[in-house]
Amino acid sequence: MTNENGVIRHIDHLGRIVIPKDFRRASCIQDGDPVEVYTNSQNEIIIRKFDPHEELSNHIKFLTEQLEIYKYDLDKNKKILELFHEIIDVLEK
Repeated sequence: MTNENGVIRHIDHLGRIVIPKDFRRASCIQDGDPVEVYTNSQNEIIIRKFDPHEELSNHIKFLTEQLEIYKYDLDKNKKILELFHEIIDVLEK
C-alpha cells in the first residue's frame, strides 16, 4: 500500500515492520546492518542506518571543544585526555 509520502506498512504482533527494499537500497542498508531508531520533536519515528563514525566524530569534536574551554585547567585536561585515550583504545580493537 502506498500514499503520496511513501509506503504504508502494518506492524506485526511482535512490533516489527518491513523496510521496503527500495528504501534499504537508497540508504545502503544491507542485511545485518545496525539501524538507529529515534523520534524527533514532532514525535515522528526516524529510522536511519547507524554510522558509528559519525557518533565518534561528534565525541571527538566535543572533547576538542572542552580542551579549548579548559586549556588552563590541568585537572579537567587530564580527564579529557583520558577520554581521548578511551576512544583510541576502542578504535584499535
